[in-house]
Amino acid sequence: MAYDPYTDILYISDHFNHAIRTINLQGYEVDILAGSPKGEPGFKDGKGTAARLNYPEGIAFDTTHRVLYVVEFGNNCIRMVTPAGLVKTLAGGPEHGYKDGSGSAARFFHPTGLTLDPTNKVIYVTDQYNHLVRSVTAVGHNYDGPAEMVYVQQNKPGRQGMYEN
Repeated sequence: MAYDPYTDILYISDHFNHAIRTINLQGYEVDILAGSPKGEPGFKDGKGTAARLNYPEGIAFDTTHRVLYVVEFGNNCIRMVTPAGLVKTLAGGPEHGYKDGSGSAARFFHPTGLTLDPTNKVIYVTDQYNHLVRSVTAVGHNYDGPAEMVYVQQNKPGRQGMYEN
C-alpha cells in the first residue's frame, strides 16, 4: 500500500488481479487506477484499464512528483503510474535475468519490493531471485536512470554477498 496525503487516496497493489486500485478515504470508493478490470495479466504501457500489469507487488508514492512507483513480480520491471492512471515502464521488462542498465536493457528476476529515497533521487528494489537489492537512479525528475546492484548481506564485499529471502 501507498498513501497520497494531498488527495487522501490509498493505493493498493492488487497482485492476483493484475491491477493497481485506489481507495478514496473521503468516500471509501474503490476504483481501478491501472490494469485489467477482468484480472488479465499482460505487459503494456498505457492509461487506466488499457494498461496491463503482471503480478504487481511493492508500491511507493513519491510525494514530490506525485507519482506512484510499482514493481511487478511477473513482468520483472519497475513502472511509474500517474494519478491519472498513465503507466510507463522505467526499467526492466518481461524477460527475467540480471543485468545492470537503463530502461528496457535492465534485467530483474521477480522484484518484490521498493522504497524511495527522494533526497538522493534513488529507488531501491528487492530483486528476489537475484538475491540483491538494486537501485534505479533519477535522470531529470523521473527515476529512469540505470538499474544497478547496490547492497548485499552476509558481510561480504560487493557481489560476493547474498540477500536470501
